Amino acid sequence: MLSRLRDLADQQLRSRPAEYDRVFGDLLALAGQYHWSAALENFADDFYTVACPHCGAEVTIAIGDYGFYSAIRDWDRGDVERRELLPTQVEELPDPGRWMHATAVRDRQQRIAEGITDLECVMSSWWLASEAGAGESAVEDVGAVLELA
Repeated sequence: MLSRLRDLADQQLRSRPAEYDRVFGDLLALAGQYHWSAALENFADDFYTVACPHCGAEVTIAIGDYGFYSAIRDWDRGDVERRELLPTQVEELPDPGRWMHATAVRDRQQRIAEGITDLECVMSSWWLASEAGAGESAVEDVGAVLELA
């Protein structure tokens, strides 16, 4: 039953419906990608707040019309330590990012395809940091990927 619903959602995406973002999210959920389904927007003006896995600092990730960057937000000073994101190269995207990107490209949803490569670079960076272990070396690994160093 889920497989059939997934096929129907994918078929609907191919028709490029006005509510593409919602149907894409539905397809992700049907594919078992619940986190992506809940977090993914259309990358027009998206801000994601994540905690550094080691120091707990709140980092804002901007993807959209305001730019493609990471920053620490300060109430008085605005975005500090702002750094541009380095998108993951398409050929280096792991699944499900690779599948999501291919679907968006197939359906001519360029903004979504590009946003996936930007958001994947952040997700990969946080994973690298958690694999590196606690401390300064982990923060340096994240910095290397996000060009924070």
